[in-house]
Amino acid sequence: MMLAGYSPQHVVSLIDRGALAQQILPTGDGYFIRTTDARRSDPRYADFRAVVSQWNHQNGLKMAFVDNSAGTRRDYIQNTPHVLFYETGLEQVPAINTNQYAPGALADHLTSFGGDLLASSQMSSLDWIRAGATASYGTVTEPTANPFKFPQATVLVSQYFYGNTALEAYNKSVLVPYQGVFVGEPLARPFGTQASFTHGVLSIKTSVLRQGTPYSLIAGRSCSGPFTTLKPDISSSPNSYTTITDSTGFHPYYELIEN
Repeated sequence: MMLAGYSPQHVVSLIDRGALAQQILPTGDGYFIRTTDARRSDPRYADFRAVVSQWNHQNGLKMAFVDNSAGTRRDYIQNTPHVLFYETGLEQVPAINTNQYAPGALADHLTSFGGDLLASSQMSSLDWIRAGATASYGTVTEPTANPFKFPQATVLVSQYFYGNTALEAYNKSVLVPYQGVFVGEPLARPFGTQASFTHGVLSIKTSVLRQGTPYSLIAGRSCSGPFTTLKPDISSSPNSYTTITDSTGFHPYYELIEN
């Protein structure tokens, strides 16, 4: 993943956004748009529908699928706060500078030469970085409208949510990446785990637990034990944050383990 921008200050601001993103555990917002540009939009719109269906629920992420294929609404969002995901298909995406992007935001548009960073024929991925996104992706040679050569939203969101960095999530989401480039702060990681101990209660909020895998919270005097099981058989709901609390008192060392 390249640290790149139209100016050195853009790159410095990009790095700062990545640092601000560390495990802030955002709740969204994500926008996945089927535009009137069918050639650039239709290859991914079914995946866009799927990611919103999977994540837009209580304890999940605030997501929206916008279908403008009939031309009834705008092909883009504008003056929109808290944008964390923005995926679309257009040669040029209007009004991206009017939105406010959360630290760690990922944004990309399916078009032929978005990864040709200093070209003028189509919108560059660097425009997302200048607007406030923390990472993006684009192709540098004609890829045809092959969805496997562009980020798959369902993979991108899930891998990011489960605690992967921007680099890891974007790389895993593009099945055939050899014609494209990843641009952004590679270590941005807004999801993961937060823990606090207040008034004798340990509280953990995490996005890294996988559905169908049982976990236990253990504690000990050190990382080498001996250990006491505080919470056995912890499970997580699909595509959701998990909150775990324990009021047995302070322990120097805690660990979440798979059973």
